[in-house]
Amino acid sequence: YRKNMVGFVFQSFNLIPTLTALENVEYPMIFSGVQKSERLKRSEEVLEKLGLGDRLKHNPTELSGGEQQRVSIARAIIERIWLDLYFNHLILFLH
Repeated sequence: YRKNMVGFVFQSFNLIPTLTALENVEYPMIFSGVQKSERLKRSEEVLEKLGLGDRLKHNPTELSGGEQQRVSIARAIIERIWLDLYFNHLILFLH
């Protein structure tokens, strides 16, 4: 249940330092059996919408605190981004 229905955003972002922003967002989908091409597509899409399209290949140490937080949020919500309507409200909230 938790793997499929619950996303976590921790106070400390808990990003994997050896992975890029894109790989950090993609990581949870590995355990859900999502194919690599679909993981990349979804991860790129959500990071673009969060304003991190130019930071996909950066490791967490190369990101600002706010950027790290957005990567963490993207990772928490990536499997539930099916309806753009809900996501657009999140974007407004982040600005």
